[in-house]
Amino acid sequence: MDWISPQTVIQQGGFAPLKSLGQNFMQDRNILEFMIRSSDLDSNQDSVIEIGPGTGALTQYLMPACIEMCVFELDHGLGDYLKS
Repeated sequence: MDWISPQTVIQQGGFAPLKSLGQNFMQDRNILEFMIRSSDLDSNQDSVIEIGPGTGALTQYLMPACIEMCVFELDHGLGDYLKS
């Protein structure tokens, strides 16, 4: 997987965490990989809802690990980034 770091997304998109949304962007790949391994998701049957995907750091790992995924992002700038 060609992982895109949160720092890259933030720098290229000119994003900054919004205190009003309580944003805190995950950055440690080891933790993200541990979360996915621990989740025991079945890519042939499990659906995932991610609230506040932010820069998409966890989303990048979740997408291949589940059959269907829905994300909800309140930050319009990040939401547009994630759509693209």
